[in-house]
Amino acid sequence: NTYIVMVTRNVLVDRDIVPLLIHSPARYIGMLGSDRRWAETKRLLLEDGLNVEDFTHIHAPIGLEIEAETPEEIAVSIMAQIIKLRRTP
Repeated sequence: NTYIVMVTRNVLVDRDIVPLLIHSPARYIGMLGSDRRWAETKRLLLEDGLNVEDFTHIHAPIGLEIEAETPEEIAVSIMAQIIKLRRTP
């Protein structure tokens, strides 16, 4: 019942953190950021020796697509995604 939400502002920080999390028992790992940022993070991680399969349970960009703009709306979209996952058998 562990849900991890990564809210960093730096691809290089993500590069350091993701390898520590991908083998955790967390049911959810979500990463804040754009599609472009996630693509760059994946590229760096693949260069570091991770496999595409390692990324299958990472939700990036994080949250349900509800056209959220404000921090409050983004928080709601993230929690909605986590609730949806929790309620799905």
